[in-house]
Amino acid sequence: MVYDAAVVGAGPAGATLARLLAAEGLSTVLLEADRLPRYKPCGGGLTLRALRVLAPEALASVRVRCPRAHAVCGRREVLVQGGSLAVAMVMRDEFDHLLTRLARDAGAEVRDGCRVTGARLLPDGVEVVAGGQPVRARLIACADGATGPFAGPLGRAVGLAGTPPHVGALEVELEDPAQAWGDEVRGDFDLVPRGYGWVFPKAGILSVGVASWRRGVGGRALREALNTYLRRLGLQSRRVLRARGHPIPVGGRLPASLLAAPRALRLGDAAGLADPLFGEGIAHALESAHLAAAAIVRGQPQAYARAVGATIYRSFRLASAVGDVFYANPRPWFALAGGLPAARAWAWRLAVGGLGHGAGV
Repeated sequence: MVYDAAVVGAGPAGATLARLLAAEGLSTVLLEADRLPRYKPCGGGLTLRALRVLAPEALASVRVRCPRAHAVCGRREVLVQGGSLAVAMVMRDEFDHLLTRLARDAGAEVRDGCRVTGARLLPDGVEVVAGGQPVRARLIACADGATGPFAGPLGRAVGLAGTPPHVGALEVELEDPAQAWGDEVRGDFDLVPRGYGWVFPKAGILSVGVASWRRGVGGRALREALNTYLRRLGLQSRRVLRARGHPIPVGGRLPASLLAAPRALRLGDAAGLADPLFGEGIAHALESAHLAAAAIVRGQPQAYARAVGATIYRSFRLASAVGDVFYANPRPWFALAGGLPAARAWAWRLAVGGLGHGAGV
């Protein structure tokens, strides 16, 4: 069988694209390297930008809605009330598995435990080796993450040049059995240079992590910052459920023209679509799936790259400019936000996608 599309990676981008294509009647196979449900290190926050393009059925995986954000820098503390801009928290194993089931329900074939180890172009499509078996399709969509197989030689084999750069992050999941933390997101901006620490509550679990956008801030510095952060929060004695480092493919650093080839597309983290201000990637992964589906259904897959450039990359330019100014010296901006409610509200809307400059899908 020759599929209309083979989608590699069952994260938010890949599972959503498979669902959208199958719903349009295109024969689609979704290939996932791990058995589902599988663990994925991630903060797991669904912002307003993500909720705009999320399948309504996927809301069943939401554990907590967080209407408040507590931001700290030195002695300055700012509390932002999100109201309708609440952030919804999910565990990625549950969330991704639900999205994959929705893709299957729409008619996509799902193969998990099926690692892709080879790829080549054919005169009329592509062939990949998945789980040791050849799979042929007219087009391949690579949604296999920032360091997946298509970030290297396999990408070049199907016409995708370049590799999205990424920065480091370190995260632990802690027990919060009494849910004593509540429903408040926290961010600390004085832990690492050009970066921040976060706490995301998830109904019995706290995701606590640190990330830095500065080159050269590696594993040791992040471990020290995370340990400092846990002590600051009084969480150092909590039982650690998981501890993982993971890359954040900071958005807009790969030219949009490299996101599509005649027979192949990059989506989500594989395309480097994490927000350059806070590193949030789920929203842009979902947006990229909608943009890719529209281009594929029209029979113009390379139009996807132009659509990403005109929409997602446009929002990245604003976020990157704000980040360059803010992270260079966050203290005066905290002083401004502390004195001006309008400034606090604007910053929160920018963080969660409430300024109306998303992909418009």
